[in-house]
Amino acid sequence: MYVCLAACRIEFLEECRPIISLDTCHLKGFLKGQLLATVGIDGNDGMYPIAFAVCEGETKGSWSWFLELLLADIGPGLLPALATVAPKAHIRFCVRHLYVNFKKEHKGKLLKDLMWAAARETTRSGFEAKMEMMRNVDVNAYGHLMGIDCAHWNN
Repeated sequence: MYVCLAACRIEFLEECRPIISLDTCHLKGFLKGQLLATVGIDGNDGMYPIAFAVCEGETKGSWSWFLELLLADIGPGLLPALATVAPKAHIRFCVRHLYVNFKKEHKGKLLKDLMWAAARETTRSGFEAKMEMMRNVDVNAYGHLMGIDCAHWNN
């Protein structure tokens, strides 16, 4: 199921900044699956809903379907813009989601605390110091996180 209300689409195109964010969450009710969503940024720096979809899972096919419908709704002019902009688009990963995957193999409060401490650092040297502490505790956990460019972490 895909939903993009006309009022939300029009308001996004006319009043919001030309930035969209995409995210997903698990549906844990009677019907299982994923909720794919996209939001914009309004004039007050608030999130502005654009569209959402319910699908069977977070797959390449689901995202392709969702993005094709979204691009059809918010205008064909966005396609050439994305082709130009997308290769240099800033990508961010929610640290909470990173941690959910991390803890599957790297358990313990100390590793959790070190990961979050590293994510909250505002300087490169501070981040590296926290990650060095993690390496001293568990080299495999360190390797797992260092495989994800810290420039993409977003908490």
